[in-house]
Amino acid sequence: MTVISPSTIPAGSSLSDAPSSPTTVAAMAVRHIEPPSVPDDPVDRAKSHWLGRLYVRYVKRYPLARALINRGWLVLFPRYRQLQRRLVRLWSAERSLALVAQSVFARTHGLQKTVLAAPHPVETPAPRVYPAQDQHHLKSPHNSYTFPETFVTELPDALVQGGTNIVVAKHCAVHHDLFNRVQDFTSEERHARLCVDVEVGTARWAAMDPAPERLDVAANFVDACALNYAHWLTEVAPRIALLCVRPEFDGVPFIVNGGLHPNIMESLQALATDRHPIVVLPMGRSISVSRLYLVSCAGYVPFEPRGAHSTGMSHGKFSRLAFDAMRHACVASPQLQARPTPSRIFLRRNSGVRRLMNSDAIESLLVARGFTVVEPEKLSFAIQVQLFRHANVVIGPTGAALANLIFSESHVRIAILISRQEDVIYWYWQNMARASGKNVSYVFGSNFNSSARNVHADFEVPLESVIEFVNDLDRHAP
Repeated sequence: MTVISPSTIPAGSSLSDAPSSPTTVAAMAVRHIEPPSVPDDPVDRAKSHWLGRLYVRYVKRYPLARALINRGWLVLFPRYRQLQRRLVRLWSAERSLALVAQSVFARTHGLQKTVLAAPHPVETPAPRVYPAQDQHHLKSPHNSYTFPETFVTELPDALVQGGTNIVVAKHCAVHHDLFNRVQDFTSEERHARLCVDVEVGTARWAAMDPAPERLDVAANFVDACALNYAHWLTEVAPRIALLCVRPEFDGVPFIVNGGLHPNIMESLQALATDRHPIVVLPMGRSISVSRLYLVSCAGYVPFEPRGAHSTGMSHGKFSRLAFDAMRHACVASPQLQARPTPSRIFLRRNSGVRRLMNSDAIESLLVARGFTVVEPEKLSFAIQVQLFRHANVVIGPTGAALANLIFSESHVRIAILISRQEDVIYWYWQNMARASGKNVSYVFGSNFNSSARNVHADFEVPLESVIEFVNDLDRHAP
């Protein structure tokens, strides 16, 4: 695997040229389930339509036309989805299934469970804020929480569907124990794939695969949010790590989402090595499994609040023991090679949403103070682990790459640049950090467009606040 040594890159240059898909991933035995004849994802369906092909081939090259069509999609598509959800509720031919928590399902049907991680407390003190006068904007949801035990149960004759962690068994829709149907709105509902009757406690799928594949035995790690690096690293990968520790499950195939980024597949290789065949399940397909191992929750943050529950929405809860297992496996992976890495890094975020508008000015400031600029999404998983593991200081705008803080040492100083708004789940990153033995600080900014009230709006952070954090570093340096 070709790598770029940070020691050869001057501070402030962009560490972004390493390949994202290392050759070690090929060592996994991977089986891809055939996708449905009609794409399940609406974007893929649109692109496969003759109008979509016309757009991609002839229109997309023109920036103005592309901008207008993208804006139209953003405006019209949510209305289309809202109509779809109503139609699912009225006309879906699929039967309603009782929504049942995994522990309740196991107890009701007398299923044996194997405990992978015991319940344990996680302390969650308030993060430090820059500037200090903004500290009052943080409203603590808790001073601590107890993460429940993580266990695995064997479900007989269960159906795993692409793009969801909700499993169908014995006419029930089995979900993990931290999901609260009254407060949590799911990605499956947002995309009109599932209709939940909150009052009755039932769920109904818009459509189901008429011809499922079949397996004798497997473990399910499909998740609606697995394609997001942070959700994968904090909610899916820790469950895989806990199961991989137990040798009695060696050889059990793992079912995962289709469309996972090469970096996510690389992390899967680090955990599963060659001991577990991988079955890739695309959206719109399903697998009927005679003996399905279902690992309970090891981390969870709701996709969205349901209705008026935004103020009470969970900021996320994570298992310290599961994080420990994942960190140990990834750090011990042969994919990691000894290489020098910078001690102070700034994470450049190349995204079309939630952009840090004065990133260039902040980068120039930090380069002068000995920081190296890193573009995490352009680096392999192994290099990202190495960077965060050896960094003493990490600064960056809020984004999925910060989930790598799990791999950092306890002494690391982490500053997250974020806009100051109401009802933001500021304890998300702190809960993640505390479950991995460290703390975060927030450097507050404001939305670039003062009229915007969207948590995904572009924002900027005052240079003075960044300087205040860096000066604190220098004052407390050994």
